[in-house]
Amino acid sequence: MVEAWVGLSADTRLFLRISCLFAAERVPIGPLLTLLRGEGWDEDLFEIAYEEARQEGLLVRDGEKLCVPPPIAAFVRRQLSPALPESVIHAHLEGLWSAACAVCDRPTDATAIEAFLDYSLERADWDGLGGEVDAALTAMASTIGRAITRVDRSGRRAQALSWLLRALPDVEAATSECDVTTRDGVELVTKLWHLVAQIGTLYDEIAGDDDGRIVVAVGYIQKAAEAAAKLFDAASVWRETCGVHWATVAQRMGRLGRHEEAKGHYTRAVALLSEFWTMGCIPEQSLPDSRIILVESLVSLGRDDEALDWFDRAADDVRLGRDDWGRRAKLAKTAFGLGEAAFHAEDPSRACIEWLERASVLYEGIDVRTMDGDMDLGQALFMVSVLRMRPILALPAPMPAAVEPCAGLGMEELAVALSWLERFLSFAERASDVPEEMRAVFGAQVLDLSASAHHHAGRPAEALAMFERADATRERLGDAFRISDGREVERWLLRGRCLRALGRMEAAARAFVRGLEQAIDQVHEQRNKWIHWERDDAALEIAQIHAEIEAIREEAGVTEVLRHASISPKKTRATAHMYRAYVAAVSDRPDAAALALEQGEAEEGKAPDDRVFFRVAVAVTHAIALSYARAERVVEACDWAYRIWYAYVGLQASPPSERQRNELLARRADGMTLEAVIDAAAHDVLLRSRRFVVDLLSGALARELEEEARMLGLRGEDEQAEGDEAAEVALVERGR
Repeated sequence: MVEAWVGLSADTRLFLRISCLFAAERVPIGPLLTLLRGEGWDEDLFEIAYEEARQEGLLVRDGEKLCVPPPIAAFVRRQLSPALPESVIHAHLEGLWSAACAVCDRPTDATAIEAFLDYSLERADWDGLGGEVDAALTAMASTIGRAITRVDRSGRRAQALSWLLRALPDVEAATSECDVTTRDGVELVTKLWHLVAQIGTLYDEIAGDDDGRIVVAVGYIQKAAEAAAKLFDAASVWRETCGVHWATVAQRMGRLGRHEEAKGHYTRAVALLSEFWTMGCIPEQSLPDSRIILVESLVSLGRDDEALDWFDRAADDVRLGRDDWGRRAKLAKTAFGLGEAAFHAEDPSRACIEWLERASVLYEGIDVRTMDGDMDLGQALFMVSVLRMRPILALPAPMPAAVEPCAGLGMEELAVALSWLERFLSFAERASDVPEEMRAVFGAQVLDLSASAHHHAGRPAEALAMFERADATRERLGDAFRISDGREVERWLLRGRCLRALGRMEAAARAFVRGLEQAIDQVHEQRNKWIHWERDDAALEIAQIHAEIEAIREEAGVTEVLRHASISPKKTRATAHMYRAYVAAVSDRPDAAALALEQGEAEEGKAPDDRVFFRVAVAVTHAIALSYARAERVVEACDWAYRIWYAYVGLQASPPSERQRNELLARRADGMTLEAVIDAAAHDVLLRSRRFVVDLLSGALARELEEEARMLGLRGEDEQAEGDEAAEVALVERGR
């Protein structure tokens, strides 16, 4: 490159130096000729210099642009001779300034943008042009940086930052001692605010998950807030601006895990924004997201009622035409986001359903349909349906027969829940933007919810109709989109109850048998998790179905379906007694539960060994212990807590010693309720029982049980844990 450069004529070298003042990849021929004419060039001299450079491979022509390869442009910019005429440099700087101002004034003007991009926007490309040039560029830096962000914010953030950071020291120095009560002082502080706000925003956009960059961004946003605070007396809008900045700082502090600091900043933001909006401000003259930020800040502080109130004010302004209708979608999106976050929380807040319902109403009022909007609307309607049904869904599952229909849910609330379910189903039929498979999957789940609601409202015919619609929907989907939600057994159980209520005993028996088959399949699928401590739901569902089958046998004498299903009457009676014991225990009738448990154990002695019966016995014993604890019957609660050990290993129960009882009750000194003490003790007893069982797995017995496990198909090192679980099961069942 050096040899080629030396071999060029002086005019061609000057031609290349001036060309590289522009963006090397797009040197505009017209402005370049203008600069050269100022130095006495004509078009003939231009063509001679261009042709010499082209023949050396130093540039190419593309229409009205020249393109200098980046390595060559970098080399040319490092050269000091021939010297660039001052008139050329000054004219070029004036052109850059005019182009930057044009973009700031008309950010959507394609011609202005095209002209601005013809100049080199890399800050380093301007080094070495002299002190006067550096000073001029520093004065222009903030405008150039702002223009870059308006041209292409996503791809040129680093370029914009380099210019804005260059402008910052001089602006800070000018405002350090200015008087904000004067017009000049207000203009200087406003300029500082613009500058640091832009720098903070750009750093924030490029930060990603980089904690260091987030901290830098927060520092500049805080400076912007402090600058805005100096301007409160100039205009009320600065309170709004300052509040928005502090809310942004709070959000970023939360991302950094500095929650206490975030809380303080949210409090400052809420105070400023609420003060601004209570001053009678006109929505159209406010920042677009100001009230949304106020709402989100209040939610972050746990002040949901205030957040809902401010949100409703914003929605009313839109509805009454006092605000831009385009903000309806933003409000809907905000309400949906807040509701969705609360819905997926471990303990959804009371306001969760309020946000989702508001999102649904706002989305339904938008005339222009979009896929994103319809997706949010569909999810909001679905989540509201689930939340409205939660009082039913939260009842003990499986549902004890003693629980009255709609327990914990009044008929008015049930009607509201059903109305939301119907709104979702109506949406699913018409929302063509949302994939049909997704609508159908969620639609089937909502139909199941509707069936449950009708069942618990004492409307079995309507419930069956909903079940049939859900079945048809799943059949249309096919296996590829069939999603198991773990409630299949419950659906068959409810369907059987509806059929039984309508007097269709044979059909009810078939439904119960289907549910029984599915429940047993679930037990086998989860055999490596063969006992769940608090409530063994799978086993209890099976026991509940046995209780329903026994009731059908007693009431209607249905035997053909049951005989065909090979269901043992003795096993059914024994397990039904156990389930009745469970129902009595959770209904706080511990004496009746204890009696039913004894009847079940007596009946079980006549029936074949049953792993499900053993699992139910453990769950029922635990429930009885807790029932006695809730009744403050200390001795019985302690006795039944220790009986869990015997239920687990299948031995005859005996009461605990006085010492064991006293050790148990000593825990109450820590302020625990008796129920909590008994529950904790029951956990300890179960853990000791498991260790006892595992300790027995030794010698010949262990080898024999290992062989039994292999017979179940549990082979290989990767399945050793499953083999251990199966061995425990085999040992306990053999012990019984």
